[in-house]
Amino acid sequence: MRNVRGPIEFLALLGCICLVGCNKSESTRNSPSMSEARAISSIVTDSKKAGEICDPLAEPYGGGSGSSAKPYLICANEQFLRIPVSPSAYFRLKTDLDFSGDAFAPLFSQAAPFNGTFDGNGHTISNITYNNAQDRAPVGVFRTVGISGRIINLEIASIEIEGYQIVGGLVGILEGSVESVELQGTITSSAVAGGMIGRMGSKTGTPRATSSSVLTGTLVQSRAVGAAFPSDYVASEYSAQSPARPAPVGLGGFVGEIRSGAVINEALSEANV
Repeated sequence: MRNVRGPIEFLALLGCICLVGCNKSESTRNSPSMSEARAISSIVTDSKKAGEICDPLAEPYGGGSGSSAKPYLICANEQFLRIPVSPSAYFRLKTDLDFSGDAFAPLFSQAAPFNGTFDGNGHTISNITYNNAQDRAPVGVFRTVGISGRIINLEIASIEIEGYQIVGGLVGILEGSVESVELQGTITSSAVAGGMIGRMGSKTGTPRATSSSVLTGTLVQSRAVGAAFPSDYVASEYSAQSPARPAPVGLGGFVGEIRSGAVINEALSEANV
């Protein structure tokens, strides 16, 4: 990350925010060496973790055992999409991933969140597209990150995400932590929309976002702002006084809605909101 000009730290109780405070660093990235024959092996190595070899043709992952000492290695789109097979494991990305032309569905669910560690290792995941205005579940690259879940050292580029209710570029609902992540793309929701995180906070635990940023060019928009909610919107989100009047919506360049206990350190949003 670029040097922080002045850390911003606060304990948020409830609200929608746009934050200022941190930047990025350049990291060495290496593309996989693809070969036609498996005997030659399309292995991927990088200079960040000497001795780690990732095979993009391997299943379910490219190497490792899923422990903190030997995380599962990811060097192919298919391997990334298999992360929910091991929801509490450690993962390390070994190369940039490009989802251009590939179908993508958000990973995990609110009932079964990600409770492992995903280390982006300074690499980029780009060109993820998911447009489903009827998807009422939390929407993001990760739908829900649980209390023990952690996403670090990752860049998300050219992402386009749309959902019906709670939408964030990286995470729909964050109950765990996000650290050193950058994101650029377009985020759309009918209610709660955040550039990085849709909703942050839970009944237990202390969700944290640290040294992360939403870069210029990100458009965060909520169709519910300044307009009536759809007639079939989830009843619990309506105002108790009037079924026709919606509860407050969340819209923020970094996070759409913050609940009690959430902590944000050194966050930057340059999003168009």
